[in-house]
Amino acid sequence: MAQFACISVDSQGQKIETRHEAASIQEVSSFLRTRGLTPVSINKIKKEALARQIAREFFALLRPKQIKMSEVASFFRQLATMLEGGVNLSECLDGLSSQTENKHFAHLLR
Repeated sequence: MAQFACISVDSQGQKIETRHEAASIQEVSSFLRTRGLTPVSINKIKKEALARQIAREFFALLRPKQIKMSEVASFFRQLATMLEGGVNLSECLDGLSSQTENKHFAHLLR
């Protein structure tokens, strides 16, 4: 399945930006319509762009004094290995959060 970035409009005309995992653009469009939303744009997200965006959001949450960069680097190496091995993201995060010794980092991963 692929990731899609979606911009849609609700019944009050408010713009809503979401991300969805689906097999096709048509599937995403159908899903949005069943929720009462009108799709404005649906774009497939490249894996590299998605990884960069997730990393950017993740780093924004980090507090420099509480989580060392070496812990973050180790986490991403392990995460990449697990994802390449076919483990789904939620299982990766559960496993990695239980392995980390830093309580703040473990809480962030949950």
